Amino acid sequence: MKFLLQIQVRLLQLVFPLIIFSVLLIISCNNTKTQEITILAAASLADALSEIEKAYESQNEIDLLISYGGSQMLANQIVHGAKTDLFIPAGYTPLTKLENTAILEKVYPLLTNSLVLVTHTSNTSSINNLGELSTQKFNKISIADPNFSPAGTYAKTALSNHGIWGDLQDKIILGVNVRTVLSYVENQNVEVGIVYKTDTISNNNIRSLAIIPQESYPEIQYPIAITKTAIDNKHTSHFIEYLFSPESSNKFLKYGFKTVD
Repeated sequence: MKFLLQIQVRLLQLVFPLIIFSVLLIISCNNTKTQEITILAAASLADALSEIEKAYESQNEIDLLISYGGSQMLANQIVHGAKTDLFIPAGYTPLTKLENTAILEKVYPLLTNSLVLVTHTSNTSSINNLGELSTQKFNKISIADPNFSPAGTYAKTALSNHGIWGDLQDKIILGVNVRTVLSYVENQNVEVGIVYKTDTISNNNIRSLAIIPQESYPEIQYPIAITKTAIDNKHTSHFIEYLFSPESSNKFLKYGFKTVD
């Protein structure tokens, strides 16, 4: 009996350190697990943010989970329960959907943009003023849907201020967001489209036909909204600092954005 007890004690002496080691290993793995930051961003930011995402992840053990779409649509997703640490819409209007909720923590101005009228590179048309859009010279004009994308709201405002919105109703082809409008122009489904200036920077299939006068629509600002969820994510503030760094600013400028000082 005494011999069996000695064997059991010896086995415990051998096994117990292994158990402790296994527990410590699990804890260590959990501590070194790659952290995540979830971000919902306007579709027009896709090119610039994708480049910033690669650079940031290469320097930090953090995964940036970025989803792009129309800003109004993304705001609706947040209202209906979509979890995100950061929300970067094209304009402040989408944030009004979140004002009466307990979702937002802080909001900072980040970038500015502008509108241009674009066409396919094979289209030799020219235009002297936006009023020509209501003539027979143009039959299909695409803008982003104002119900889903601030780009559409800005475009509608510009056309209204030029007194031609009502005349264009039979010509307007709505896209879910500016990326959809771009695809319509690229595939020559429409003759012209109104998009952000930044969308023309790296696209060889379209050309700028005219700059939409800045005074005909509100200044386009991209705020960065920090949600309550981000309070528990200690890595969020570090990424925000990176977005305002010279390295990120250069990438934004590369794609035509202007940074807010």
